[in-house]
This record gives sequence, C-alpha cells and structure tokens, in this order.
Amino acid sequence: MIKEALKCNDFSHMLELDHTKCSIGQFILDFTPPDETSKRLIEEIARIHEKLHSEFRKLSEDLKSGQVDCEDVKKRLKQRLFPLLNELVDLLTDLSNHLEKLEAER
Repeated sequence: MIKEALKCNDFSHMLELDHTKCSIGQFILDFTPPDETSKRLIEEIARIHEKLHSEFRKLSEDLKSGQVDCEDVKKRLKQRLFPLLNELVDLLTDLSNHLEKLEAER
C-alpha cells in the first residue's frame, strides 16, 4: 500500500476501510489486558491504529479525486503517516515487552 502511494498510484483496493477488520484491529478486539499498564497501552494502540486508518482513507480519497499531486502524497506520508506507523510499532513493542515481563514474573 505504501509502495503504491509513493508511486502516486491508487491503493484503495489494498485498503481495509474498517479498522476493526485488519489483523491489528482483530488483535485489539480480542486482547484481554491482564493489568492496568496493558490496558493503557492497548487503548493507546487502538487510538493510533484508528487514526492511521483514517489518514490512509483520506489520502486514498484525495488521490482518487485528484485533490493531491505526487509531492503532496509524499509529504503527507512523511509528515503524518510514517510518524503514526512508527508510534504504533513502538506501542506494540512496549506492550510485547510488558507482557513478557509479566510472564517472567509468574
């Protein structure tokens, strides 16, 4: 999807519009936090994840309608989408590390 966006190609056929139906969305729905830290992390993951879907959806719509050119697409990816992706990866890593720590304590 990102590769197609960087080429300024329509990527809407690759985009899952419903943030609850992708693999991360399913994980968020199925995950039962074992403690308050996990609960806080999963809530933040859900917030960033939903925002990421929204940003990709807006970019896709703008690209399809011709409201953005290639430079605009690259700028939005760099300024808005990549930071969200990085934040999501960091939060998922934090959750994984926290869960490993909990498991080790048991």
